[in-house]
Amino acid sequence: MKPTEKTHVKLGPSGYWFTHKQAEWYNRWFEDQVNNYELFPKGEANPSLVRKLENLTLMTLPSFAQDQITPRVRLQTLKRGNEVPEDWLPIDWQHAGFLLAKKSLYEARPGEVVAYDLSGKNFKPAFLKEACKKLLDSIIDFYTTNYPNFYTENLKDKTVTDQLMLSTYKRKDYNDRPLELATLLAPADFTILLPGTEVDAAGNRDFYLAATTTSWAAGWKVEERTGWSMARVHELVPDWKNQPGTGVKALFNRLANDPTRIFARYSLFPQFHTNHKSLDSFLNVRDGEDFFPNHETATAYDLTIRREYQQLHSITGINGKPGIDGTAIVFTVRTYMVPLMDLPKEELELFARQLLKIESKHPAQVDYKNMAAWKPCVVDALYKAGSTRNDTLIEQLEGFVPAADKVDQAIWTSDNGKPAERIAIETQWHLY
Repeated sequence: MKPTEKTHVKLGPSGYWFTHKQAEWYNRWFEDQVNNYELFPKGEANPSLVRKLENLTLMTLPSFAQDQITPRVRLQTLKRGNEVPEDWLPIDWQHAGFLLAKKSLYEARPGEVVAYDLSGKNFKPAFLKEACKKLLDSIIDFYTTNYPNFYTENLKDKTVTDQLMLSTYKRKDYNDRPLELATLLAPADFTILLPGTEVDAAGNRDFYLAATTTSWAAGWKVEERTGWSMARVHELVPDWKNQPGTGVKALFNRLANDPTRIFARYSLFPQFHTNHKSLDSFLNVRDGEDFFPNHETATAYDLTIRREYQQLHSITGINGKPGIDGTAIVFTVRTYMVPLMDLPKEELELFARQLLKIESKHPAQVDYKNMAAWKPCVVDALYKAGSTRNDTLIEQLEGFVPAADKVDQAIWTSDNGKPAERIAIETQWHLY
């Protein structure tokens, strides 16, 4: 589906939508990557596959009618026989630009992208190595099965070829660093979580950030957090101290003991795109303060909404061990960037209403997400979309009248719409 003059397309009553302008925006980033970094000389990219990217179904993103600042988590069941989610790693219009940016970042600063915890403190390094290999096998199998025109594997030579980038990789070159190859093959970020050995009174174990390939960091450094427990990873998240201590631990243990289940959610982070000359510098934000450079002079045209689709699923049978002792949890993040001014007015208004709900229901999130830096840009966008000073939404955002909207407490829901088991004891899952 090629970009057309029509800007926004509705996809049924669910409110899902996408913008053709996003495809054009990513194409500009793609051209910048080629011009700035010269990652491959002329003639070494596959132009026919680049054109095919434009014909792939555009990724749909949920309406802002669904809360994505304090979002719900969806509990889903894998289809029989599947080991990974069906929508795990789709190839769409952003694939080429993000993969080029990822390769550029990794080649320039590999230590900021890939990290392993080899200390042996909470799990054996050999177990982690096998978990990483199984993740890489899953990535290659997913791509070669679902997108054989883009990825091929030669079992005899033990190579995998990215037909889009015309790059062939020997598996043996990455035996000791499988996540490096995952970095070069997929635009998504992957983190492996492994269980420790200590068991609490409820029979649950702590899970640890054992290894990661994270190119699109959102305010954190991979080399610092690798080896941390999930409780420590979350300790800076607002309201964490008010949440039941066993909630997230119980979630990971349930997932490890029931590999047919997966968890998914969307999350978002507003971000200014000033001072960034390339897609990799834009997406790799290691310091939270860098989300909002020059916010004093920023306008609606400077704000982009960084939307993440986050999934958790299990890898089982590592080293032939049954149950949780042979299980790793994979945290996958696919990132999409949506310029604020590309939103249709109805979506812009829904997004603005979420800000009001955060201010009234989750005040700690106001500082955590630095809303003071970017809320004026949302107001500016509403004015540019035709709102007036007398509109109730504008008045609420500018503080003239109190916001009456409230956010319902986040709950766990199952794929059939019924309340799921109280896995996390009404805890919200924050993996930032």
